[in-house]
Amino acid sequence: MAVKIYLTGLLGRIHFLNLNLVYSWRRRPIPEYFFQFYFRQLKHIVMKAENVNIHDLLPHRDPFLFVENMLSVNSEEIIGTKTFNEKDQWLKGSFPDAGIVPGMILVESMAQCGGAGIKLLGLAEGFFALTTIEHVRFFAPAEFDRKIKYIIQNLRISRGIIKQSGVAYMDELKLFEAAWMSVKAV
Repeated sequence: MAVKIYLTGLLGRIHFLNLNLVYSWRRRPIPEYFFQFYFRQLKHIVMKAENVNIHDLLPHRDPFLFVENMLSVNSEEIIGTKTFNEKDQWLKGSFPDAGIVPGMILVESMAQCGGAGIKLLGLAEGFFALTTIEHVRFFAPAEFDRKIKYIIQNLRISRGIIKQSGVAYMDELKLFEAAWMSVKAV
C-alpha cells in the first residue's frame, strides 16, 4: 500500500511513508505517543492515497462493500466515491423498473466511506458498528453506472464513538445528506 500523508503545522513537515513515521529532516522514527498527542492539534493534513486496498480498512466484503476509492482524507473531512454498476445488479430488485439505487444502501455506502477514512488515518482501532442514522434527507435518486461522491465531515472521534455527517453528489447534483454514529463493538 503506497500511502503518503503530509502533516504541516507548528511542528514543521512530517512524512508518513508506508506506515512508518519518520522526521523528514532527520529520518528518525517518530514515537507513537507523539503522533497520538499532537494529531488532533494538526489542522492541515492532506492525504494522497494511491492504490489503497479498501479490504484492508473495512471488514465488509462483496457484495456488501460499497466503497471504491478514497480521494482525500484528513482529520476534518473524508472524500470517497462509489459507482454502482453491473456487479451490483442485485440491488435493482428494490426498484426493478426505475433503475435507482435504494436509499438505505446509499447511507450505508457513505458510512462505510467514513469508516474507511477513519481507519486510513489510524484514528480508531477495532470494529465499529453503525448504530444511529439521523437527519437523512433525500433530494434526488441515484442512478446505476454513475459515480457518487461522498463528502463526509468528522464530528466526533473517540475510542468508542465515531460521529459523522455527509453529503452525496452525483456529478454536481446533490443526492442526499445524513448524519450517523458508529459505536465500537469489539
